[in-house]
Amino acid sequence: MPLALGRREARRRALEVLYAWDLMEVAPSPDVLAELKGYARILVEGVIREKGFIDPAISRASEHWSLERMNPVERNIMRLALYEMFFGPVPPAVAIDEAVELAKMYSGEEAGRFVNGVLARVARDAGLLPARDEEGGGPEPPEVSSGQVEGG
Repeated sequence: MPLALGRREARRRALEVLYAWDLMEVAPSPDVLAELKGYARILVEGVIREKGFIDPAISRASEHWSLERMNPVERNIMRLALYEMFFGPVPPAVAIDEAVELAKMYSGEEAGRFVNGVLARVARDAGLLPARDEEGGGPEPPEVSSGQVEGG
């Protein structure tokens, strides 16, 4: 029996499966799902189930970028984070931090900033983070270092 994955590693594994699902446009096979354990399986099944809620939220928050135009890695990282924020036990700041770290790891610094901005906007619009004032002041979106909490 395989050992349970930590949440960070579960996110990485879920990202791999969601990336393949996204590119092939076919749900993961029962064999692939059977290989996923614990939190990774919860994430994959949840993102697929809630895609109808998650994708429009990303689209609304990503001005000038259609979902189809986005890098599929970044798109699926954001899907994971939004699933965790809205349907899981992970606080928004932690979900955003973990997503930013994944984006930096797989796509670079610029991707981390993009993911941070989109996720923070979704969270603010949903009232999960404090709104910024009209002049752009107020709290900055949480881009925290990987030295913080490992992932709620």
